[in-house]
Amino acid sequence: MKTRGNIWKLLLMAAVLSIWGILFLAAGCQSNEEQDHVDRESLPLIRMVTLRTTESVKDEKEVEQAASAYLERELGCRLEIDTTVMGSYAQKWSQIFDSEEQADLLVISGQSLHECVEKGQISPLDALLSAYGSGIEKVLNRDYLTGGRVDGVRYGIPTVKDYAKQTAFEYRSDIAEKYGLDMESVDSIESLESVFLQLKKQTDRVIPVGMQYSFQPRITADAFGNSFGALMNHGQDTRVVNLFETEEFEEWVRRMYDWRQRGWIADDFADNLSNIHYLRSGLVLGCFSTSCPGFDIQESRQTGHPIKTVVLDEAYISSDANTVFWTIPQKSRQKEMAVKVLNLLYTDSYLQNLLTYGIEGKHYEVRENGDIGYPFGVSARTSGYAQFLGWMYGNEYITYQWEGNEPKLWERLRSFNDQAFLSKAFGIDYDNSLVQEEIKACQSVYSRYYTGLVYGQLDPDIYLSLFQEELKNAGIEKIIKD
Repeated sequence: MKTRGNIWKLLLMAAVLSIWGILFLAAGCQSNEEQDHVDRESLPLIRMVTLRTTESVKDEKEVEQAASAYLERELGCRLEIDTTVMGSYAQKWSQIFDSEEQADLLVISGQSLHECVEKGQISPLDALLSAYGSGIEKVLNRDYLTGGRVDGVRYGIPTVKDYAKQTAFEYRSDIAEKYGLDMESVDSIESLESVFLQLKKQTDRVIPVGMQYSFQPRITADAFGNSFGALMNHGQDTRVVNLFETEEFEEWVRRMYDWRQRGWIADDFADNLSNIHYLRSGLVLGCFSTSCPGFDIQESRQTGHPIKTVVLDEAYISSDANTVFWTIPQKSRQKEMAVKVLNLLYTDSYLQNLLTYGIEGKHYEVRENGDIGYPFGVSARTSGYAQFLGWMYGNEYITYQWEGNEPKLWERLRSFNDQAFLSKAFGIDYDNSLVQEEIKACQSVYSRYYTGLVYGQLDPDIYLSLFQEELKNAGIEKIIKD
């Protein structure tokens, strides 16, 4: 009995020790988790402010957490991403500059760079790049990537993407096939008319052209981003002229007015419809656009319908091609670390793919040939992260290629950029401070006439000369001289 009692005592002591051991381990685990959390919170936080599309971003926080975890390992910092839909983005960054809100990396439009510099809102980057951005400097090795400077000082870092554009007509190839349209014969805007005649002979249900609300006719001119002075001949001429008095502009507005009289242009341009809306509707054959390699696949993916393009002009890079710049706000307290993060965006394919496409296995998967696509059962409409903003996140050329594109698309895009006409005005940051009043007055005239003329709503026999005369009275010749 004594032996049996000792056994029970030993068993009881063992049980007690086991319970204490479990409690001790649990406390240890909790302590480690708390310590990890404390350690993570002590890391510098980089707040990135960017734009997003109108597609789903319900998994945006999940992508942010994955990117932050990666940067914790690579650089010893955390990341927070604040995105705003494209249409409201300019208002967003204005609010950030006017508030105490933290911002360490900020995407801005090319047109706003000079204004932000004048207001002292963004930091000079030359010294920071030299110390922490060697990867960025190696990537910016093309003439068209020299933008972002004001008075010789770099304030913005251009993203690596398609820069050259050429005027094109994108169309629903299924509609063209249905009506037997000879799109292969189209190589100019004039030759489009014979196709439209073929279509109208067969049906009134499909209108030849839809024109999106932001459409700008590409009249082989570099208009310095404001249209009140232009270099013609793809920006190769060096004499600044009045674009609205050129033969090309008059030819365009007369052609569009004629097309609208024939019923070849959809009437609802004022409804803020984009090309994507028109092409999805099936009510128009196609739309004018600016094209580059891979554009067909991009548009097919977004519309959900087969899209092809016919090229109407040669490719060129205008002075306002640098539409997106990464900047570091002057108020950032983490400028050095912000440049380190930016350096990874231009050199690290994992981070670029994560921010561009989302999480592998959930938002995309790698195919056998190395391209990527949606996982089974996922589409653009059902994905929780269908952004495709590689052109914004630094260096698009180090991301995966989406399935359906031709092989070596990024190499083709780089070659397309390199071989295009480069405007003589490229790299010039026009300071319009001496003609602010004239620009304001001309803008008022422009807003009254321009859209109606280029969309074919206003009769050029009546309104073109009025437009030209009122621009002269508003001071356009002083702007051109300046």
